[in-house]
Amino acid sequence: MLSVSWYSSPDFSKVSDEDRFRILEYAVSKFGRMKVQEVLGVSRITMWRLLNRQVRVDDDKLRVLLSIIIQREFESLVSARDRLRALGILRDDGTVDYGLALEVLAIARNDGYLKNAILRFVAQGFRRPQEDAGSELHGHSAPLGRGLRGVPTREE
Repeated sequence: MLSVSWYSSPDFSKVSDEDRFRILEYAVSKFGRMKVQEVLGVSRITMWRLLNRQVRVDDDKLRVLLSIIIQREFESLVSARDRLRALGILRDDGTVDYGLALEVLAIARNDGYLKNAILRFVAQGFRRPQEDAGSELHGHSAPLGRGLRGVPTREE
């Protein structure tokens, strides 16, 4: 069976230069300058230039750096928006790959924590304006669910 490493799936062109340097600096702090220099296969001068941001951490070097850290470390170093771009979920124009978004929702059905987080986000982020403004129409603010009191149910 063919095993694919987590670091082979991101689109490296979507990882910003700032994030590339952050990953390099993290690897040096974790493994030491000499070890990272050896793994990258670069000279001391090139390593100095990389650390001083005089040369770019190219895709090949980034791939090597990602191979020596774990996915969770990558996720903590790179912003969520950049991770979504690198994984192809968020497109360059800011739109979302709806197929993948729907897959996440399908997975959420079986993950109680994720399901509750999504429901809480929807309830708080997509309320009607009158609920956010104190519901001037009715003189009170209706908590989630109470706004449906007058709607008939199947039992009625």
